[in-house]
Amino acid sequence: MASINHNPIRLLNFVKSAILKPGTVVRKAPIGLLAGINLEIDFATQTQLYLGLYETETFSFLRRAARRAKWMIDVGAGAGELSLFFMRDHGRNTVFAVEPSEAARAVLARNLAANGWTSDDIVIASAFAGADAAEGVVRLDDFAVAPEAPGLVKIDVDGFEVDVLNGTRRILSTRAADFLVEVHSVELEAECVSILKGHGYQVDVIPNAWWRLFVPENRPIAHNRWISASVC
Repeated sequence: MASINHNPIRLLNFVKSAILKPGTVVRKAPIGLLAGINLEIDFATQTQLYLGLYETETFSFLRRAARRAKWMIDVGAGAGELSLFFMRDHGRNTVFAVEPSEAARAVLARNLAANGWTSDDIVIASAFAGADAAEGVVRLDDFAVAPEAPGLVKIDVDGFEVDVLNGTRRILSTRAADFLVEVHSVELEAECVSILKGHGYQVDVIPNAWWRLFVPENRPIAHNRWISASVC
């Protein structure tokens, strides 16, 4: 995976430099998982997001999991793309977003407004997620979700994924939610897989598409990929 995403030949860069104008503008995603959703997009760095190419490999899992889910916890929500994807199909008061970055939360708020939502339509925790609740830290188990109802948990926390899962034991024990976890080392992946399998989940690595040889993502970490977990 690392060799593909470190490919120095980035054909999309040549195309976008010649055709697309840079600058952050609210644009409606035309295709892909986010089709029809308005997002702040800067073509200088977010062309793949706009064209439905960013993390495309996760889309089939996300669509399948979202169809059965009644709620979502979006850990590392960033600008809120996946929160908006879920809200588009499930409505207000179905998403709990965790995002410690003030700058990212500001973009999330603007993206919500661009789609006709307000901060009253989503729960946003301005904190880190972890194993133990403390000042500035929330446990996923403490969110007011019905753990026995089908749910979707996405975790993208740049190396703290094990700590987040350790604060999700109540949700894991019901085996009702599907999980999508970005892992950031071989060791972290092994620990995440062990926790998820220990609760009866089937865990799969989501491989890169073959065309990443030509349209790679910028993943500077040597071992950085997504794993999915569903009830066996």
